Amino acid sequence: MHRLFPALIVALLISLTGCQQAKTVVPVPSGPPPVQLRAYINVSSGCQQATIDFMQGLKQKYPRLQVELVDFGDGGAGLDRWQQSGYKCMTLEIDGHSVVKFPLNGKTKAVAFHMPAGFSWEHEDLAQAVAAAMSGKLQPATEEEAMEGVSPEQMKAKVEELKKAKAGKLKTAGKK
Repeated sequence: MHRLFPALIVALLISLTGCQQAKTVVPVPSGPPPVQLRAYINVSSGCQQATIDFMQGLKQKYPRLQVELVDFGDGGAGLDRWQQSGYKCMTLEIDGHSVVKFPLNGKTKAVAFHMPAGFSWEHEDLAQAVAAAMSGKLQPATEEEAMEGVSPEQMKAKVEELKKAKAGKLKTAGKK
């Protein structure tokens, strides 16, 4: 009995205090989630370097911005991803949407980030859209919303302007 008594006391203490298991604490991220900017862009050609630099500048300004460049000019994995995306030209996506809208100066602005800057959007549009995404005010839009206010004449003029610029660069590149 004397040997049984200490064992009973230990068993009683264990049952009263219980077995404490270590709890795993999973940290919960604080603050809003990151904003994703994915660019299906021809990095290899160098012709979009100004846009790439602009996006990197936005990354510096907004640490929560995650920039991903998908180089469809690489002839490999980037080209494959671009083709799988279904896009037919350079396209930027903010949180998975290439056509977005956001409040600006008391109105709603809609932008389609297709084609290079200068066609239907400018770098300032991208900066405004990213700022809206950072504040939780960016929404998906339709192509129709984005094309409101852009006349066919304006689009044709932009295409002609880019053709002339490209032709000038080709002539300059041929002279050494």
